[in-house]
Amino acid sequence: MIILFLIIITIFFILIHIDTQNYKKRLKKYELRKENQKNDIIKDELKDKTEITELQKYYRKKRYITTQNELNIYRKLLNICKKYNLILLTQVALYEIIEVNLPKDNKDYIKYFNKIKSKTIDFVIVDEDTTRIRLCIELDDYTHNYKNRIIRDEFINNLFKDLDISILRITSKQDIEELEKYIKIICTDEVYSKE
Repeated sequence: MIILFLIIITIFFILIHIDTQNYKKRLKKYELRKENQKNDIIKDELKDKTEITELQKYYRKKRYITTQNELNIYRKLLNICKKYNLILLTQVALYEIIEVNLPKDNKDYIKYFNKIKSKTIDFVIVDEDTTRIRLCIELDDYTHNYKNRIIRDEFINNLFKDLDISILRITSKQDIEELEKYIKIICTDEVYSKE
């Protein structure tokens, strides 16, 4: 009986010892896994910093989204738009105003999309309720005298004319009262509310 009891106790201690060893192994694996995860996170953070540094070679943030002249006109236009329940948007990508009239799988789609993809319109006035485009405004400063800008402006003018999109070209010295009268006529006309 005593021998049986000793055998049972011995087996019990052996099992406890084995379980303790297994527990220690599992704990060690767990700690190793946690350490590896920590190291992976550190590596990822270092990699991200390297990528940012690499990207900084080719990119930098712009401080301002508009020129000072555009900002001055924006403020004036914003006051006008508020009076007539209109929304004023600035620096709107041309492809947000017009779209290529071809299926995307057409071989010429990219050719015509590329002609509009990197162009913006200085200001776009839209209806507050529907966001329907009412008027596009380009602020023609000295840069519009450059040859490449003249070609761009001709393209925009012809495109907008052909698509029946209203565009107004102004200068920074534009008479604001005259501008307001024009916006009121163009953007609040009854024709828009019937379409």
